[in-house]
Amino acid sequence: MTGGSPGDTAERYRRVARAFTQRVEAVPAGGWARPSPCQGWLASDVVRHLAEWVPAFFADGGGPPLPATPPSHADPAGAWRALDAAIQASLDDPNQAASEIDHSRVGRRRFDEAIDQFVLPTCSSTPGTWPGPRARTRPSTPV
Repeated sequence: MTGGSPGDTAERYRRVARAFTQRVEAVPAGGWARPSPCQGWLASDVVRHLAEWVPAFFADGGGPPLPATPPSHADPAGAWRALDAAIQASLDDPNQAASEIDHSRVGRRRFDEAIDQFVLPTCSSTPGTWPGPRARTRPSTPV
């Protein structure tokens, strides 16, 4: 758990999400079918995982509602942008950020702490070059 304030997580998320968004937006149309740094996953799989798993995770835990994103298979970047905006809005609202979730798999924790533990690592663990440049230049080589 972070031990910091909801505002700390909101700012940390803003920085990490901005970098992730830049990588997502650098992917050309055909690049979504290229390998990601996650073995066995395509670039689109990483975004789909976030766009589908994160809202379901928080819904299961009674957290702030995150609206459904556009279908990630049709528009991965759009799905990410919608999720990112919803997460950031929840983190920027002190009441929502400090609200408690109670998830059967991870127990009780504040929304901002859950974002810090479960969402930020996914967004920040991918190399700075993924998926943009490699999605354009190395179609058959895993990143």
